[in-house]
Amino acid sequence: MAVLRIIGFIDRVCGLIGLAAGIMVVALALFNAYAVLMGYFLNSPPHWSLDLSEFFLVATVFLGGAYALQVDAHANVPLFLVQFSPRTQAVLRSTAHLLVCALALILIWKGWELALDNLHARTASFSRLPLFPSYLAVPFGGFLLLLQALSKIARNLLERKASGSVPPE
Repeated sequence: MAVLRIIGFIDRVCGLIGLAAGIMVVALALFNAYAVLMGYFLNSPPHWSLDLSEFFLVATVFLGGAYALQVDAHANVPLFLVQFSPRTQAVLRSTAHLLVCALALILIWKGWELALDNLHARTASFSRLPLFPSYLAVPFGGFLLLLQALSKIARNLLERKASGSVPPE
């Protein structure tokens, strides 16, 4: 079925981007460790470390969001959900995913505006790195989040249709 292939593709892309976000966390730790060691022992921290750390942190947060949604790592309230029937739980989950879609659309829209506004801007620090790439992570992460939320909605609908009941999550 074509929909299942699309869902699988979205899951693979979000998984790879999530892996990249995890690697960025490790790189972020290494940048900061290097900067601290250089500042402490040689009294000369690299001028680029703060800017790069901020860029990687922004990218990690916005690019990792879709992967977190994929693996259900976002905060939820299971004690609240278990009070309802499986059908009501599915409706509440789908409603939550629709709200995530609305948030993702706002991230895409406003993030793109922010990225374009900073197309030629540079950091105020000594490194003078361009800001555009870090701002571009916001709409791109929003797009991935939108795709993953739509994928979750489609998966829930397909599972419900196939089993004739509400799938457990």
